[in-house]
Formats: sequence, C-alpha cells, structure tokens
Amino acid sequence: MQYSVFVCDLDAVEKVHMRQALASCIHHGEDSVAMIDLGDAAARGAECFEFMGTNRHLPKGGSRIL
Repeated sequence: MQYSVFVCDLDAVEKVHMRQALASCIHHGEDSVAMIDLGDAAARGAECFEFMGTNRHLPKGGSRIL
C-alpha cells in the first residue's frame, strides 16, 4: 500500500482538468483519490499545515506542472 500527498493550488478550471487526467490513468477498481478543498489560499495562509521531519516549503501560488 502506498500513500502519496500532493498540495495543489488550483482554480476551478485546473481542478476539472486534473480530475479528467486522473480519471484516465487510475485503476478505478483498486485506486482511491481523495481531494480536500482547504479553501482560498490567500485567506488560509500556511498556518493550517503542520509538518514533522524535513521542512517542506508550500507553493507560493500559481500553477506548477511536474
């Protein structure tokens, strides 16, 4: 079993595109994807994230394609 977490700063259109891309590549009978809306990044700030171990910097905003 593998768990991966990705933090994405997406607008509504980017979220639709991401869902379409994921739908075409996951194994729907085996894989599970959870999307959690943390609200507007400008209003939320980084305070809602807590890290242990290596400090990871959150995206400053805008799109990033890896």
